[in-house]
Amino acid sequence: EGIMSSAITLPKPAPIGSWADAVDSETNAREKTITECRIDPLTGKKVVVTQILKIITERIPKTIAERRKWKKFGKCINAGNKPEPGVTMMGEEVELEFVRTALGEQKHDDDGDAIKNIDKGQVTARCHNCKTSGHWSKDCPFKNVSDEKFDDVRPSTKGSLAGGKYIPPQRNLERMGIGERRSDEFTVRVTNLPEDYTNLDDVLRNMFSSVGKIDRFFLAKDKNTNLNKGFAFITYSNKHDAEKAITKFNKFPFESLIINVEFANMGLLTLLRKYKKKEKDMRILLLGLDNSGKTTVMKKFLGEDTDTISPTLGFGIETAQYKGLTLNFWDVGGQKSLRPYWKGYFNDADGIIWVVDSSDVDRLNDCDSELKQLLKEDHLSHSSLVVLANKSDLPSSLSADEISKHLKLDQLTTHKCKTFSTSAKTGKNLLEAIDWLCNDICSRIYVGN
Repeated sequence: EGIMSSAITLPKPAPIGSWADAVDSETNAREKTITECRIDPLTGKKVVVTQILKIITERIPKTIAERRKWKKFGKCINAGNKPEPGVTMMGEEVELEFVRTALGEQKHDDDGDAIKNIDKGQVTARCHNCKTSGHWSKDCPFKNVSDEKFDDVRPSTKGSLAGGKYIPPQRNLERMGIGERRSDEFTVRVTNLPEDYTNLDDVLRNMFSSVGKIDRFFLAKDKNTNLNKGFAFITYSNKHDAEKAITKFNKFPFESLIINVEFANMGLLTLLRKYKKKEKDMRILLLGLDNSGKTTVMKKFLGEDTDTISPTLGFGIETAQYKGLTLNFWDVGGQKSLRPYWKGYFNDADGIIWVVDSSDVDRLNDCDSELKQLLKEDHLSHSSLVVLANKSDLPSSLSADEISKHLKLDQLTTHKCKTFSTSAKTGKNLLEAIDWLCNDICSRIYVGN
C-alpha cells in the first residue's frame, strides 16, 4: 500500500516585541493628542502646540451619576461637570476611636441615656441658683435672693443608681456641680501652743470657728503622757475663711506664748494623715534619668529575674513586705519626654530613691539639675531621700562620695539624705539603702509606735 503525504505550512508567529513597547501602546490608548497652530503674539511667528491629555475612566455609583444630571442654578448655572473649588469644599476627615473595656466590649457613657431621654421628653432641668430640678435657671423664683438662703436647700447625700450603676454620694454631688473636694489649700497650721494647757482642743475650736466653718480639726498629743505637742491643724471649708484665720490669730497672745498661724505645707499634711491612721504602708518613688537602673534595682530587691530588663515607658508598681512594713514601689520612666509627668506621682510620697548611673559622667550635670528641680516640689518637701550611686561594679564608676559631691548633697537643707554606692546587678548595698530609708520614714511618721 502506498502512503500519501503532504507538507503542512504553519503560519509565521507574530513578533513578541519588548515589554516597554507593550506598555507604551497601552499608555497611548489612554491618551488623547490635540495639535493646533497658533500665532505667537510676541514674535508673530506661527507655532505648533501639541497637548497630550490623559483619559481617566472612573466608575461612580449610579446615584452620583444621576445627581450630576441635575439642572444647576445660581453662580454655577453655566458650570459643567467639573470640580467647583469655590463652591464645594471637602471637610476635614474625623477619625472615631471607640473606647473598649478589658474584655473588648465597647464602653457607653451615661450621655447616651440622656440623649434617649431627650427623645422621650424626660429631661429634667436643674437650676444653678437653688440647685433644685424642675425649672431652668432663668425661670428660678429665687434668682434675686442671696446665696445664704440656699444653705438648707441641698440634694440628698445618699448614693443613687444611674443606668444600673451605683454612684457614691460625693461623686453624685460632683456630677451635680455642687460637690467640692476637701482641699489641703484650706488648712492652717497653728504652732507654739502651750503643752500643759487643759481642754486646749475646745478652746482652739471656739477661737477658730469664729471666722468660719471648720471641716477638720487635729491637735497633736503625746501617746503616753497625753500632753499637747504644741501644734495643731485646722481645715476650713474655703480659702477665704483660712485667710481670715491667719489675719486674725497670727502672732496672737495665748497664755504666756505668741502663737503662729500659717498655711499648712502639703508634705506636713501627708505626715499628719499617716500619723493619725497609724498606717504601716509606705509609698516610695524610684526616679532618675533613663538607663540608670531603676527597674533593675527594684527587681533585685524583690528577688526577681534581672537578666531581661526593658526600658520603663510609663510606670510600674511593685509591693513588698519588709520588717512589718508594706513598701509600695513606684518605678517611673526617666526618659526626657516622660519627666514632665513625674509630678503626677508625687502625692503622698513618703520616700524617694534617686538612682544615678555612676559610670555616666557626661550626664551628671543633667542629673543634678533634674534632682534640684524635683526637690523644689511642695508635695515632696518632707519626703526622705536616698541616692544610689548605681553600677558601682563597672570600672569607670564614681564612688558615693564623688557622686554626693557632684550633686552638692552636703549643701542640701530641705531633705534628710544619704548616698550609697550600689550595684543592681550584684545587689551590693541595696538592703542597706532600703533599710536606712525605711528607718528615716518611720522616725518621722510612726512616732510612739
